[in-house]
Amino acid sequence: MAAKPKVTAKPHALSFGKVHVGAVSAPQTVSLSASKGSAVSTASISATGPFGVGGNTCGLTVSTAPGSCSISVTFQPVSAKNPSGSTETGSLTISNGTGKGEEVIKLTGIAFGTAPTPAPTPTSISATEAGSAAVLKGLASSAQTVVDGDKLAAGLLALQVAQTPGLLGAFGGAGEATGDPRSRIAAALIHFETSGLYGDTKAELPRGTCDFTSNPSGDCTPNANALVIKFNDFLHQPHTTTFDWTGQSTGTSSPTVQAHDPANPSVSFELPTRIAFSFTSRASTVISLITDTQWPASTCVTGESLLDAPLRTDATGFVIGMDGVTKIVNVPNASAAFGSAAINLAFSGSASGGGASVSGSVSVPIVGSVERGGACGAADGGSVTSLSVTASASDGAGDSNQISFSADNFVTAPGQGLVSADLSNGQFSPNGGYGTFSGTLDDSNGDGIWGDNVDIDFSDGTKTLEQFQIDEFGAVPN
Repeated sequence: MAAKPKVTAKPHALSFGKVHVGAVSAPQTVSLSASKGSAVSTASISATGPFGVGGNTCGLTVSTAPGSCSISVTFQPVSAKNPSGSTETGSLTISNGTGKGEEVIKLTGIAFGTAPTPAPTPTSISATEAGSAAVLKGLASSAQTVVDGDKLAAGLLALQVAQTPGLLGAFGGAGEATGDPRSRIAAALIHFETSGLYGDTKAELPRGTCDFTSNPSGDCTPNANALVIKFNDFLHQPHTTTFDWTGQSTGTSSPTVQAHDPANPSVSFELPTRIAFSFTSRASTVISLITDTQWPASTCVTGESLLDAPLRTDATGFVIGMDGVTKIVNVPNASAAFGSAAINLAFSGSASGGGASVSGSVSVPIVGSVERGGACGAADGGSVTSLSVTASASDGAGDSNQISFSADNFVTAPGQGLVSADLSNGQFSPNGGYGTFSGTLDDSNGDGIWGDNVDIDFSDGTKTLEQFQIDEFGAVPN
């Protein structure tokens, strides 16, 4: 039997040399190509250890052309066992979602120095974090405002967030916590965008640097790539929020594109394909989020993209806690790809707080498609034939869970959505136990808890999935 095609990476190892704790190395690149004369799909791309995935030009598939696409990786040490230098290791894994033929690249770097000393005033740090949380909340609100909820666009938080009420509200929240009026932020936005995003043909993203640290009205100067807003808190400590519209600050930039809404092809605007968002407090980055998005091409306007469900979105980011060092939220990889023959979802991340922590990963390769027969090539439907799920989670205290299964024969009903699906090859490992499961996932008894026809076989007996949810998670029937 002929060998199946797989992804081949060059080089097979990356060494980042010495990087100070709290700093980020210059990116290094891994080139990919497919062997055996056939393209290979990429279900997930993830890095472990103090390493992060940056730019990714691979899209849904890797072609047979040598170096057909590339992935950039950075070294981001948060601590060093020996301040004079300690070796850190990790790996970059490119998976096709089948569990076979993964390509693993060894990553090494030397962390040295010590972490920045936390600021001595807990009250002001807490206020800063409150402002940071408000910024994140505003970003999410902005993305929801700009895009209809039924459009699957994880990268849309990058879409013109600086002009929506949600972002102004976010900075308003930060201002209330740090003593900086939201009117100053609004002034910066008005200074760089005299008309609304959707008001002018070829409207541009707002750019420029507005500094409120010494002038309450803001000293605004041109900036070719980003929107930067600087301000002080009530203790006169500096903070900076940056929207890098091309990702130039990451070492791997991607140009913006002209795009339009499917319902209004006559109005074009600038759309980012790579965004680097950061919130810096007292010279330390406390929030970082990088997204890469491949937008579908418009069938109405030649050379323009479409503001619609993206072909692929990749994201990586983190949030630093009150100690100024610990990543209380860390997402080294999150991706979603929506193709004409396959759909792939992947996520890995961790969170900590209150003395507890949790980490996990999810991979969902789907045999199905997104149909793009709507206005100007917009997504107007799709189908799922089958899918596989692999997920794991651990809390850092010895408790862990893993689950994997396949699903097919999806049955839907008008007004109800999914009614049932057949599960097979199920494996479940809760806290050291082990069980297998299969059956039809539905709610045939109508009690609101799905799984009365799925049996989980443990070593000491059998339970339905429904009963397991009642016993272990306190699920309550209708």
